[in-house]
Order: sequence, then C-alpha cells, then structure tokens
Amino acid sequence: MQFTRFLRNERVGVEEMASHAAARTALRVAGREIIVVQDNSELIIGGRRAKANGYGPVGKGGGTRGLLLHAALALDAENGALLGLVDAQVWNRDKGKVTARRSRAIADKESQYWLSTATKAGETLSAAQSITVISDRESDIYEHFVRRPPIMRSAGLCGVVGW
Repeated sequence: MQFTRFLRNERVGVEEMASHAAARTALRVAGREIIVVQDNSELIIGGRRAKANGYGPVGKGGGTRGLLLHAALALDAENGALLGLVDAQVWNRDKGKVTARRSRAIADKESQYWLSTATKAGETLSAAQSITVISDRESDIYEHFVRRPPIMRSAGLCGVVGW
C-alpha cells in the first residue's frame, strides 16, 4: 500500500525518478570507459478497460494497449558491471494518427528519444573517460550521429551507435 501511495503522489514522476537514478550513476563512472545500452520496451496494460482508461496502442498493429519505455543503462566496458540507469522515458501513444514521418521535424517524432538519450548520456556521464552508446538499427538516424556529445567515440561496429 505504501508503494502505491508513493507512485500516486503527484510529486513523484518518471522524470524525477530517472533523474535521481542518473545522478547516482554519474558518481560511479569517473575515469571509466562506459558502454550505454539503450532500447525500447512495451509496457502492456491488459484488459478491456485499457483503452477506456486512456492507454494508447502498442505492439504490431496496435491491438494491445499500454505505455512505451525507452531506457538506457551504463555498463563498465572493462568488466561489464552494471553501473546504473542513465535515462528513462515513458510515454503514451494517445494522439491518434500522425502525419507522414517525412513531413515532421525530428523533434516531433517518436524517434527523438534516441537523440535525447545520447545527449543525456553525454551530460550525465561527463566524468567518464569515454562513452560508447549501443542501440539497435531503429536508431540509425542522421541527426543521431551529428549531435553526438564530444566525450563519445566511434565504436565502428554495425548496429552500434558509438561516439
């Protein structure tokens, strides 16, 4: 019951929890070579009332309802140790149909999370010796490569967005 009250508290949100966790992670990365792994997950909210409760479509075809999560974790490149959360974004697809992707600015696309997470990693983990961001082919976006923070280096691997 206490945890439920905590989550329902208006002063508690995903952004605040992620920011707090990222600050703790930042303390652990000084001087280390860091690998940041980022990806998406679907948080499926089952049941007949999911749509009535405002949850948007997720999954292929949008037949199920729920939320989307984009998370990034920091790992020590030397020993693979999990150092903590770098960023987490949760959103709901509740806007209905969107305009064609080629006619929208990158800031208006869902794929913005790849860019914002890499930027956040550069800012949060600035005490690291180097940062390599790994993500899947969905992150293969020109803007993602040109906005890389200066501390990031190139991994030179297919499927790896490294700087």
